[in-house]
Amino acid sequence: MKKKTIWNRSVSLFLSFCMVFGLAVMMPAAALADDGADAGGEETAKTRNSAEYDYMIRAIDGDEPANNPPTVITPVSASENGVLVEAYSAYTAALRITEEGGISVSAGEIGATVKATDGGTAKLTLDGPLVSGDVALDVSASANGNVVLKTGALTTNSGGDGIRAEATGEGTVDIRTGSITAQGTGISVTADDGSKVNVQAGGPVNAGTDKDGVFILSEGKGTEVTVYATQEVKAGHEGVEIKASEGGYAGGMIGSVKSSGENAFGVWIKTDDSVGNTAAAAIPDKLSSIFIDPDAEEGSSWHSELIKAGSAGSAAQVALDTGDVKAYAGIHVEANGGVAGIETGKVTVTKGNVRDDEIPVEDRFANGFIATDGGMVVGDLDSVQSAACGVDLYIRSSGAATVNTGKIEADQIGVHIDNESGKTWTDVETVTSKMEAIGITLVGDDSVSFVFADGNLTSTGGDAIHIDNYGGHTLVAVAGDAASTAADPNYEKRAGLDFNGSGETQVLVVGTLSGANGVKIEEGSKSEDLDLTVWTIKANNGDIIAGDDAESFAKSVSYIVMTEQPVAGGTLTALKKNGNKLDRKYGDSGETGFEVAHEDDLVLLKVKPDKGYKVVAAYNGMEDRVKIERAEDGNYYLRVDRGGGIYLTVELKLIPVPAPSPSAKTKKTSSRALIQLVIEEAEDGKEAVVEEYRVAVGEIFTFPEAPEREGYRFLCWQDLNDPDVRYNPGDGIVITGNEVFAAVWEKI
Repeated sequence: MKKKTIWNRSVSLFLSFCMVFGLAVMMPAAALADDGADAGGEETAKTRNSAEYDYMIRAIDGDEPANNPPTVITPVSASENGVLVEAYSAYTAALRITEEGGISVSAGEIGATVKATDGGTAKLTLDGPLVSGDVALDVSASANGNVVLKTGALTTNSGGDGIRAEATGEGTVDIRTGSITAQGTGISVTADDGSKVNVQAGGPVNAGTDKDGVFILSEGKGTEVTVYATQEVKAGHEGVEIKASEGGYAGGMIGSVKSSGENAFGVWIKTDDSVGNTAAAAIPDKLSSIFIDPDAEEGSSWHSELIKAGSAGSAAQVALDTGDVKAYAGIHVEANGGVAGIETGKVTVTKGNVRDDEIPVEDRFANGFIATDGGMVVGDLDSVQSAACGVDLYIRSSGAATVNTGKIEADQIGVHIDNESGKTWTDVETVTSKMEAIGITLVGDDSVSFVFADGNLTSTGGDAIHIDNYGGHTLVAVAGDAASTAADPNYEKRAGLDFNGSGETQVLVVGTLSGANGVKIEEGSKSEDLDLTVWTIKANNGDIIAGDDAESFAKSVSYIVMTEQPVAGGTLTALKKNGNKLDRKYGDSGETGFEVAHEDDLVLLKVKPDKGYKVVAAYNGMEDRVKIERAEDGNYYLRVDRGGGIYLTVELKLIPVPAPSPSAKTKKTSSRALIQLVIEEAEDGKEAVVEEYRVAVGEIFTFPEAPEREGYRFLCWQDLNDPDVRYNPGDGIVITGNEVFAAVWEKI
């Protein structure tokens, strides 16, 4: 999908995988082995049919455990709790339960409880599935305790979670399961104080009504939680809910996500961190630092620098990689200090929330990206189909956001940016919306927002681009067209571009900018703060440029001058009237960027035919070409009208070679050749001026003195059969047959 990839793996996959691999290094080898040491020591208790559990194995005190296989028992069936595996004080309790009759553990309440503390290691392996009334797996690790757990499918029947895991005090937990079907939360993990938790679900995860599919809370520096559920996650509330704070990390990889809950998000992620970060510094402060090359190859961008800055240091981080997401309100990514990032497939918002300032921010946005207090949010979405906004950015207090999406289809605003004292970078493929395609509000001179569209912007009910800029800096660059097609008579006239405010604003539209009004300058706005570069502006039933100071602003619009080179026969260059190069914007002094002219400028078409070619005509227009009349000085000029639309082409053709006269053909049979010198070509109804000489084959022909032509300087004689061969007056050649030469002239 993506023409540009914002998501740097250092924030998503790279961090997620590193966390998992890091766990494998940090856990003791015994904690990760399939087999483990049996519980050892005289005080070790192995009890069947206890008051609390059907089977219990504990490693509490005694001698160093022997290196024996784990205890193996047959399936457990209990009316209350199933099994307990518990380890203390650097000892190991290891239990394996075989599968008979298609199940390992069946319990009326908790299926299996696994605990490790004070450096102990608790290991449980279930050869088959587990079915419980309440929580299927209740896991805890504290004070450097280690838990390793492998099971088949998990099922809860009466409200319990599939997995409930807690780690604290540098405890480590590694859980591998099959599918999870829970009446409560599918996977619930909380970790703090430098603990490490890794959960991998080998099948779909299904959660109960009003419950999360996956819930993660990671708190404290050095704490790391990763969850891998690479098949579908379905939930009655949030599909995936993740929070990291005070230096904690949380993330992983999730398959597709579906949430059926009212007002719920498919993915909800958030970071809180008093440390904050300086990620926003990676986005340039001034528009002049942005270089746009329309022909550049894909490559590095500010995106990668932004992400590197945000992922450095010890701030809280959430990095999640998912497939398609479908939910009432789509996704929610929030960083109040720290870094929160997501990479997704297609995001579908089935309804969304009404935008209302009285509603808390976290409940207001569909596909919301919120950054405050120096936090940074990062998003990379394959595409968006939304019953609300496409993507909605809310930035405050030095927050930063970089969001990259494919195609956006939205019932409200396509891309909405509300930026006060922050920085944003947004890259979209195309936008089709029922309200503004792009809507930007900036407040404060330290607010910076950049929006790049790789294709067209289309609004069926609002402005294509709407900018309210109160002192900030913004750039909107569109590689295609930006069109408002709003036709509802109840609406005021919508515009291709509506500008309001007084902040530094640049808009680049490489194609057509159109609406009822092409451009509208709102009352009280400073038109000198709007720098518009566009190929052409069209008004459907209003003005090309409307509003306050329209006439003055019209003179400042930079119209892109496009030239199409002929397939063969020469080159075409657009120049200023005096022959100097046109001004160039969004590029350097070479060939990058766009050549531009302004209303009422005269553009000179400089045509340089190749040898043997001549100019037939010059035209302006991409689809409906209009012939440009040649001026008295022999050049072609085009005056730039309001609205622009300059697309220059030239028609060239080979200079015709005159046929020999009948007498020449007769003399050729008698070994005499016809030598023709074309002094002037046939043009505008005027016959060609040709001199003819008859020379015997084998004799030397000497070129005559230079002919004269008013307004021109003679350069040489050119062989039309071989245009690279040229002769000067007085040169001689041996005649082998009929020849045609043309005078080459330079206008003076």
